[in-house]
Amino acid sequence: MAEPAFDTLTIAKELERDYGFEAKQAEGAATMMHRHLVGNVATKADLRQAMNGLNVQIKLLATKEEVAKLATREEIAKLDTKIAKLDTKIAGMATKEEIAKLATKEEIAKLATKEEIAKLATKEEIAKLATKEEIAKLATKEEIAKLATKEEIAKLATKEEIAKLDTKIAGMATKEEVATLDTKIAGMATKEELRAEIAEVRTEIAQAANKTIYALGGLIGVLFIIDRLLPLFGTGG
Repeated sequence: MAEPAFDTLTIAKELERDYGFEAKQAEGAATMMHRHLVGNVATKADLRQAMNGLNVQIKLLATKEEVAKLATREEIAKLDTKIAKLDTKIAGMATKEEIAKLATKEEIAKLATKEEIAKLATKEEIAKLATKEEIAKLATKEEIAKLATKEEIAKLATKEEIAKLDTKIAGMATKEEVATLDTKIAGMATKEELRAEIAEVRTEIAQAANKTIYALGGLIGVLFIIDRLLPLFGTGG
């Protein structure tokens, strides 16, 4: 910017004439004033340029009407309070990374409902269930299919009946005795052979009976004749 007019010679003379300065002192003071004051003093041109810039900035400022529409200090204070509360809520909210880890709507739709969960077994009920090891020891469907049914079991002997049967079995022949009996039976006649022998015996008995009858008949006849002949031989005289 242009420097304002500053006459050091005139000022030095005034200092000598009006204020009693010596010539050297007056010149030194005038020179120092020029050095320190002129560089910091604005000219009219500087002021005009500054005013033009200030007018531009003023045009950028809000009007009274626009300022009236702005929030008051009380409203700003309330807004600050709301913002503080909002900041607190935001601080407790999940981050993008945490949200990205959450389940999607499709994944949530696949989850069980409260009713379905309510139908599930509790920890206590699950604790009462058989373990894998215990289940592995259980019979398979094929093995169970080979077991007796309730109807078949109902037809089996009771404990009391089995106890009685055990008593009977205790009095029966052993396997060795049965084997010996089988050997003896193997040497015995069959039913057909026994029937044939019985038929022969019956025939022999019938024949013997006939012979006995014939013999008795003859004996009776002899006795009858003797009974008739005795009176003739004088037994009666």
